[in-house]
Amino acid sequence: MTLTLRAAMAFTGQELPPIEVSGGDSLRQLRVKVAEACGVAPHLVNLLRESWPLKEQGIVGEELDDGCMVQVALAVPGKEIITASQDGSARVWNADTGHCMFHLTPPSTSGAVHSVLLSRCGKVAVTGSADGSIRSWCLEDGSSKLLEGHSRAVAQMRLSPDGSKLLSASDDSTVRCWHLQDGRCLLALEHPDAFERGVRSVAFAPDGRCFVAAGANGVVVQYSTETGEILASLHGHSAAVHTVVFAAEGRRILSASDDRTARIWHTAPGRPCMILGDPGDGSGPAFAAAFSPEGEQALVAHFARCARLYCASSGYCALANLKLGSKA
Repeated sequence: MTLTLRAAMAFTGQELPPIEVSGGDSLRQLRVKVAEACGVAPHLVNLLRESWPLKEQGIVGEELDDGCMVQVALAVPGKEIITASQDGSARVWNADTGHCMFHLTPPSTSGAVHSVLLSRCGKVAVTGSADGSIRSWCLEDGSSKLLEGHSRAVAQMRLSPDGSKLLSASDDSTVRCWHLQDGRCLLALEHPDAFERGVRSVAFAPDGRCFVAAGANGVVVQYSTETGEILASLHGHSAAVHTVVFAAEGRRILSASDDRTARIWHTAPGRPCMILGDPGDGSGPAFAAAFSPEGEQALVAHFARCARLYCASSGYCALANLKLGSKA
């Protein structure tokens, strides 16, 4: 059965040419046709009826009647948020409206989704699951590609600055670098001393030429992206490292650890690291850290529901005990 639907822009009321669809088509297929009529990418199209979002998994003939009006709301590129869930799925949301744009569901055997990311263009999403599987999702047509290699849960993933490569850290004690477009595994790296109990975090340098990985043993390792060669092994943490990030200029690395400290490392050899925090102050393990955009400050979050802001050049704590819910 063929249906002819009317469509209009939600905010301006401007009507689009009538759209013909099969009653058995999915609402995702309808969205593709609406996107063609609007001249935009399908992942930017949100469909509504009487101001209520239409479910992505619905069938046209079950949700819509012949001749009915469909409202079209266009998302602004770069306004998407992706979330992972223990229910084995991931969702992409419009940050302005709170509308769920995509519901990504890997096979039920994959288990909980532990790690997710979106490409900068908003056209590709990646999910990493408890069984070690990674899927790259094309949000324009809903297709997905399986990246196989890890044998245990994927803890974290990161995209290269140019978006062509994907880093993954896993509980199977390996780091892998993938070619995102075709799913090839370019590097599969093990480090018995550093990653014996799993890899927690990975990060590309801003120029993409090298990357770092940190494991449950507390060692931060720097690699060449092209060859997988170890460029440096950074020892100092006495417990698992949960986060590693580069500063924007690429010459410093920030790590946060279960040993209750964060450290700033220099990529240039021979320069000592800077220790941020006092293991005995009761703040608990440091689980996340980030440089400010200009690299002058470092923010460290602790399990005791507090965060601290440091001067990245001196290590001075500028703001201490920023509590969850405080005005600061």
